[in-house]
Amino acid sequence: MPRASRLELSIVGGATTIAAILVSHRLPHQKYAPLYVGVLIPILSVVIGAAWGLFRGLFFPRKLQRDSGWFDEGTILHITAPPEPPNKP
Repeated sequence: MPRASRLELSIVGGATTIAAILVSHRLPHQKYAPLYVGVLIPILSVVIGAAWGLFRGLFFPRKLQRDSGWFDEGTILHITAPPEPPNKP
């Protein structure tokens, strides 16, 4: 799976922070609200990040494409250039 872009990471980070702040204000003992936020951010980042990855994977799939221009007719994916094919007279 391709890596997330900076925009996607910013969206997930912002959503996590806002969600943690909103949830912490709904919990009892408001004097511990900063502690709640500190605990909730890692937990919610995993939950929101997994939900975002699932959403992205289900609705915007990425296709692996083979290069049919190589001498092996696209059956092998190449990271580096393959060796030159032998010259046929």
